[in-house]
This record gives sequence, structure tokens and C-alpha cells, in this order.
Amino acid sequence: MICYYGVSLTGRSHREQSLSCQDAHIAVQLTDTLWLAAVADGVGSAACSERGSVKAVTALAEFCSEAIHTCSDWVELLKDGFCKALDAVVAMAQEEQTALYEYDSTLTAVFYDGTKVVYG
Repeated sequence: MICYYGVSLTGRSHREQSLSCQDAHIAVQLTDTLWLAAVADGVGSAACSERGSVKAVTALAEFCSEAIHTCSDWVELLKDGFCKALDAVVAMAQEEQTALYEYDSTLTAVFYDGTKVVYG
């Protein structure tokens, strides 16, 4: 049995400046035994990093949820998922006519089935 919890908290300096938390996280059960967890840490100096972080983790999770049924290579799935996440953030920046760097965040993800781990 896999249990998880996730919390994104606004840091002290952001609270003092009345800035929102720019981080996002997600955990998704992809199959009976396989889970995906992802965390995006928004860059504080990027005006839209909060939305970029959310877009990155949700796009990754959506892609992996669909692609897991046709791809058994977790490394390739994760690589492709990272590309899809970036594509989604790029599309959002273009649609909103905002510089891509304004959506900057990190993206870290892991697959885990109780015995095997693949992360990036």
C-alpha cells in the first residue's frame, strides 16, 4: 500500500511581501501498482511561475496517465512527459503573449511501484 501527502507552503519572505506560493505538486495512480509524483518549484522572480508550475505538473500527469497504457519503458515515458510539460507551458506563454521565462519553474518527478523507482 502506498500512502502520500503533499503540501505547498508560502515561504516567509513571500508572506512578508504578500506573494503567493509558486510551487505545485501532484500524485497520480497510473495503474494498480504504479504511481507518479511530481513537484514544480516556481522561480520567485518569474511573474507567472505559479501558473507555470501548475501547468507543468498537470500536463506531465495527464500525459503519463494516457501514455502508460501504450508505453512500458518508464524512462522514455518520463522523458516524453517532461517534453509534453514544457510544450504545455510554451503554449500557455504563447497564448497569453507573455515571455516564456515568466513561467519558469523546476520540475521533478518519480515513478514508483513499490519496488522500482525511476525519477527525473
